[in-house]
Amino acid sequence: MSETLRDRVTAVLESIADMSSLSLATLLTAILLLVSPGPAHEWTLTLPISVLVILSLIVPCLRTSARFWGVASLLLIAYHCVYNYYLSDNHKFVISGWCLAITIALCTPNPAHSLAWLGRVMVGLVFGLAVVWKATSLDYMSGHSFEFLLVTDPRFFALANLLGGLSAETYHANQAAVEQVRTLTGSIPIAGTEAASPLALFLTWWTIILETIIAALFLYDRSEKVRQWRHWILLGFIITTYPPTNVIQFGWILIAMAVASCPESYRRERVLYALSFLFILAFSTGNLREAFLRAGGL
Repeated sequence: MSETLRDRVTAVLESIADMSSLSLATLLTAILLLVSPGPAHEWTLTLPISVLVILSLIVPCLRTSARFWGVASLLLIAYHCVYNYYLSDNHKFVISGWCLAITIALCTPNPAHSLAWLGRVMVGLVFGLAVVWKATSLDYMSGHSFEFLLVTDPRFFALANLLGGLSAETYHANQAAVEQVRTLTGSIPIAGTEAASPLALFLTWWTIILETIIAALFLYDRSEKVRQWRHWILLGFIITTYPPTNVIQFGWILIAMAVASCPESYRRERVLYALSFLFILAFSTGNLREAFLRAGGL
């Protein structure tokens, strides 16, 4: 890396570190809304959201306006939580709730403190509720859900191939079998491998244990050591989970909420969250992901 390029990169990283947690959190949320405002055919949602966000990027003071976030949250809640309730993905509800949280925080005497509290609690609740759902699901706790994903889902193919011994031929056969669900009324044959079941069980318990730890760390706030560890563990979870599974928006909204909860002295953590924000996008849509899939022969 040339000295000029190094200086530019250093300047960018320092500017990110100098941003307040509130400013960085609202900026990342705005970028999330711009990149993925909603289904393209639902212009009644995507058009106003895109216009609002573009305006906020041109006029930064809008990102600290409760009215701006109030309008955005109302549009998102009306579409995702009311009109499209049964079809909206889980992260759409989280994004809608987070925009409402920003609105509420900006209406308080100390917006930064309020948003830090809301961000921390929302991250803890997201993981806590995820653990409750998983722990009460027999299919999940048995490992069957993960095993099915490993042998049929392209997001998990490289992992299943490298650690579970799943061949590309078996994977494509399973994909064809899944397609038959639309025409069959009975069960369909899905082929696995000898290592797929124990791998699925490991991933099942690893996920639920790690999510329990993250939930506890974010909901408990009476120790400085807890405050430090929560961000490092969440960062590790984000960069190892969301890029290979191609779940960009869920990773991004967790990053925005976690950034908001960072104390102003956590400069390094804010920079790492911003870098992980970019890494998720780069891995999920670029050459990195193609190389990951090719590693499994897909």
